[in-house]
Amino acid sequence: MTVVHDDTRPRGGRRAATQASIRRAVGAGLSVAAVVAAAADAAPSAVATLVRSGAVTCQPAMPLFCSNIHVSCAGPSSMRALPFTLRATRSAGAIDIAAADTANLRALYAEARVEWDTDDAYVILRPRQASGYVKLLADGTYIVRHYTAPYAATMSRGRCE
Repeated sequence: MTVVHDDTRPRGGRRAATQASIRRAVGAGLSVAAVVAAAADAAPSAVATLVRSGAVTCQPAMPLFCSNIHVSCAGPSSMRALPFTLRATRSAGAIDIAAADTANLRALYAEARVEWDTDDAYVILRPRQASGYVKLLADGTYIVRHYTAPYAATMSRGRCE
């Protein structure tokens, strides 16, 4: 079971995980060259795809935002969770949502601040004029934390490719 954390602290970098995997593989008798070749054939992380292409497409795992999604949806809200495209450069980001009734959410994340993990384990978009964030992890998991009113937080999660 994958546990998704809603906070923005790093959970160990992709580089550290890769190094640990290489040590295990070499310890199991595989050559370093074989391990490096296999790693080169692996699919790039969602964050690496975002760096390379500037955008990833994201699909929500649940139809509605929830009060809390640490383990499962606690307190479904009436706010729909919709597919979106996350766009980012090293200096700015945005989300594009096709639904007509989401102009306020699009405007909230227009020219969002972007925080990149040094190991590209995650990237976080934060609105410039409000609280909340969109956090994309290297494995493709995303979390959206959105505040609809003072102290009324809702969350959504899903996958990006």
